[in-house]
Amino acid sequence: LGWLGVRLFRQDRALERQRVQDRLEHAADAVAVALQRELSAVEDGLTNLSNTPEGALPAAATDYVGQLSEDAVLVVMDLDGVEAYPSGRLLYYPTVSRQREPDAVVFARGETLEFRDRDLAAAARSYGRLAQTSDSSVRAGALLRLARVQRKAGDADAALEAFQQLVALGSTTVAGLPAELVARGASLDVLDDMTRNEELAAEAESLYVDLQSGTWRITRAQYELYAGQMCSRISCDSTPDSPAASSLASARALAAGVERLWDNRSSLDGNGREVTWIDDNPVLLVWSHRGEQTVGLVGGQRHLETDWFGSLAELLEGERIEVALSDVRGRAITAMTAEDVAQTAARTAADIQLPWTLHVASSDPLGDFAELAERRRLLLLGLATLALLLLVGLYAVTRGVTRELAVARLQSDFVAAVSHEF
Repeated sequence: LGWLGVRLFRQDRALERQRVQDRLEHAADAVAVALQRELSAVEDGLTNLSNTPEGALPAAATDYVGQLSEDAVLVVMDLDGVEAYPSGRLLYYPTVSRQREPDAVVFARGETLEFRDRDLAAAARSYGRLAQTSDSSVRAGALLRLARVQRKAGDADAALEAFQQLVALGSTTVAGLPAELVARGASLDVLDDMTRNEELAAEAESLYVDLQSGTWRITRAQYELYAGQMCSRISCDSTPDSPAASSLASARALAAGVERLWDNRSSLDGNGREVTWIDDNPVLLVWSHRGEQTVGLVGGQRHLETDWFGSLAELLEGERIEVALSDVRGRAITAMTAEDVAQTAARTAADIQLPWTLHVASSDPLGDFAELAERRRLLLLGLATLALLLLVGLYAVTRGVTRELAVARLQSDFVAAVSHEF
């Protein structure tokens, strides 16, 4: 009876596992179809944007990206450069269109007085006159030089005032960089010379925050230069597991993904999709290339978890499953909530024509085997009942045999005694 019970338990569990596996396989097919549909919709949306007239493209791109999470950016690339939507989401750009800057001859008189004649006062007057012009690019160049001369002359307050005027020129290009960035970075050196440490720390912190907010259109080299300078003045959060460090790593991966798409634009043709890794951060690239224009969607891990899995929420809840993605090498793109998953169903990238391998597991493993546990309790109860009946029967038979043996001994003793008396 015990052997039969063990065999029944094993067979029932095997059948239940097979039933759960069949459910997961069916759910994996449904999720794969849903993801294929989502990816096709993204590619169709990018194709529509690439066919949108140039004048209507910014508004259409802004509307499209408004539906996405913060860990995604839409880029439009052509011969003129890169435009990102929404603005301010990229830390840096793969290329930056340089604005026109005034010819060096405009500042020749002041530079002659500054470097050859060593007449700082006269040079300051020359730059000051140029700083009054209506041409913002000339004003930016003049203010930068004026602040430099005033700093050389030891007038730090005047230099700071000149830099403040330069900050007001915003994105006007000076020395190949936005005037605001140049002025705020240079003012830190002046504050350092004046040993105004509290103001220095506050301004460096503010500048670092603006750098991480994608305030300016700068290149990667320019971003890393200024970020490194700020981190040498303040304590940047370098703890890998901290939310700030994780967010910064995602933003850097996003910018690097756009840079990768820009570098490979000459080899793109039609629609495409790819998952690449940048500093241990997965980045999804989806693009539509038409002629000289490429419209691409670049998204990080949170974009996949929020936008892609968010659209599957009803399906995942209905099927009682959770989903994880990995690349062709097996590296986890997104992870499951459960730490120990006993059963999964997988669909490789080649099978489902997606840029990742799909893994599906039950979101409630204990619930899957609840029916098995109920059947096991009933089976145990039945076996216990049979065992009890066997024990009762055994007791009754043993008691009956014992009484019959006692009667037989009594009869034998009586016959022996009578025979002895005779």
